[in-house]
Amino acid sequence: MLTLSRVLLACAVLATLSTARAQMPPDSDTAPGELQQGLNKPYPVFTMTDVHAVPSSDGPVIGLLWPQVDVLVTGLVAEGEWAQVQLPDGKTVGYVPADAIPAAVDQTPPDLPKTVAGHPIVRDTATLVIDRRNVHLSKLEGTDGPLADSLQSYISSAGGTVSCEERELGYYLCTMPDGTDLALVALVNGAALAADGAPDAYLRQQAVAQQAHRGIWALASAPN
Repeated sequence: MLTLSRVLLACAVLATLSTARAQMPPDSDTAPGELQQGLNKPYPVFTMTDVHAVPSSDGPVIGLLWPQVDVLVTGLVAEGEWAQVQLPDGKTVGYVPADAIPAAVDQTPPDLPKTVAGHPIVRDTATLVIDRRNVHLSKLEGTDGPLADSLQSYISSAGGTVSCEERELGYYLCTMPDGTDLALVALVNGAALAADGAPDAYLRQQAVAQQAHRGIWALASAPN
């Protein structure tokens, strides 16, 4: 049975998760080489992946790309094994394994499995990254920033792993090791909103958070 003491999150941390890492100058002997196929088109990233300064896994890491974010692919190098990309700042050019952007090499991304388990990264309070791929929580609308950081802290303090089962295409019910529904944790702490069609249990926990002015409800009730 869900109890408030089991699901209350730790206080929101001050720092937000970084979506990019500090740029480093190349220090590898691997030369980028000439583009073998010019594309110059945006493509969706399929798996979370490091961006390297040169087309080699040994090259310096200069950034990070999240799943389902469009990135400008300027071409393919290293016999099509690496994609040259332009980072969102519009200036920095880096390289990622081509299989992280399947559409750029005319590949169909594999379907997510019906069950997923592991140590998640909280991208927002309704989206986890497990095994470098997005796992969306069913019937939930999330937010990022400090509330997402707090949810990450809660998961870490409660065992650090989740088990997820697909409830509808692309959307999952994720539980903690003790069986607690992670979506209920987010809702009762005001870290997320119940989406259309959410079950009554979700709506009840959202109402508790709203009445207690927790999380996003604290912001909504704050005087102008």
